[in-house]
Amino acid sequence: MPGSRIEFHREQLYEEVWTTPISRLAPKYGLSDVGLRKICDRLSVPAPPRGYWTRLRHGYDVPRTPLRRLKKGIPETYTRTSISHGPKEDGAEKTTANPDKLTRKIPREILVPSRLYNPHHLVVQTREALRKGVKDPYDRFHTRGGGHLDVSVHASSMDRALRILNTLVKEAERSGFSVGTRAGRYAESYLVMEGEQLQFGLSERLRREKHKPKGLTRPWSDPTWDYFPTGVLRLGFKKCYTCEGRKRWSDTRNQRLEEVIGVFLSRAFDLIQVLKEERRQVREAHRRREEEARRQREVEELRKAEERRRRALEHQAGQWAQSRTLAAYIAEVERQVSGLKLTAEQRQESEAWLTWARTHADRLNPLRAGLPFLKGKH
Repeated sequence: MPGSRIEFHREQLYEEVWTTPISRLAPKYGLSDVGLRKICDRLSVPAPPRGYWTRLRHGYDVPRTPLRRLKKGIPETYTRTSISHGPKEDGAEKTTANPDKLTRKIPREILVPSRLYNPHHLVVQTREALRKGVKDPYDRFHTRGGGHLDVSVHASSMDRALRILNTLVKEAERSGFSVGTRAGRYAESYLVMEGEQLQFGLSERLRREKHKPKGLTRPWSDPTWDYFPTGVLRLGFKKCYTCEGRKRWSDTRNQRLEEVIGVFLSRAFDLIQVLKEERRQVREAHRRREEEARRQREVEELRKAEERRRRALEHQAGQWAQSRTLAAYIAEVERQVSGLKLTAEQRQESEAWLTWARTHADRLNPLRAGLPFLKGKH
C-alpha cells in the first residue's frame, strides 16, 4: 500500500540477498538496486560480489561472505516508508526505474509506426550502411564503422529493425538519454546518461540445421551447420558483465519487440544507476588505496628518519668517545714529555706533535659545534 512502512531485519535481509539477485529482490520492496544496496550498507549486510550468480549457475560452490556481529549500540533493523507506483499491467516487464529522476516519464507503451517516418540521422546512416551489403558470418547484414547503430538482420527484417531503432533512439533522447556510436569490427551503439555508457544492439535470431550436401562436395570443407533467418528480433544490452537481472528482450508468441521499448529504456535507466554506483565504489576503493599508500609512505618516511637519527647519534657518540680517549692519551704524552730533558729541537718537535694531536682530537668531538638538538637554532 502507498506510504506503508517496511522494516528490514538484518539477518532476514542477509538471507534474502544471498538467495535472490538484488535486481529481482529490490522491486519487492519498491526500491531500485542502488536503494536496496544502500540499506544493506546501513545494516552492514554483505552483498554477493561480482560474478557470484554466474558462478552459481555454472555449478560452482561459492561461499557466502559471513554476516559479522554489529558493534554495541548499532540497531539490527531499519524502517522506511515504501512508495507504490500502482499495479503493473499484465505481461508488462517489472522495472525498478524511478521516473522522477528522468527528464520525463518513460511511457510503458510506445507506438512503433508501421512505416519509417522522419528517421533519426543515426537511423539514416545505419540504413545506408546496411544497404551496402556487408554481412556477418551468418549471412546477416551488419553495420560497421562509426556513426551507425549496432544491428545485424537479414534483408527481410531490415525495414522492421530500422523502424524499431528509430522509435527507440527518438524516445531515448526525449527521456534524457543521448545516443552515441563507436567504430569497431562491427558498429557499437550506446545509451549515455550522467556520464555512463550502456552498449546495446539489435539482431535477428537464427535457426540452425545440420548441413545437407548438394551434389558432389568436399566433406572436409563443408560447414557443419546451415543457418536460416527466423524473423525473430532481439534487443539487448551488451558487455554489461556486472549487471544482474534481465538484459535482453525478443519476440515471443505473446509479445512483439515493438511493445517493450518503454520497458527497455526504463531498465536502461536502472542499469545506468547501477553502473554509476559501481563506478563510485571503484573510485572510493581507489581513494582508500591511495590514502593507505600515502599513510604507508608517511610511516616509512618516519621509520627512515628515525633510523637516520639513531645512526647519527651512535656515530656522534663514537666520535665523542674517540675524542675523549685521544684527549686523555695526549695529556699523558704531554705529562711524560714535561719530565724529560729534551734538546731544543726535540722540544720543538714535541710541541708540534701535541698541537696537531689536540687539533685532531678536537675535530672529532661532535660537541665542538654545539649541542646536536640546538644546531641551527639562534
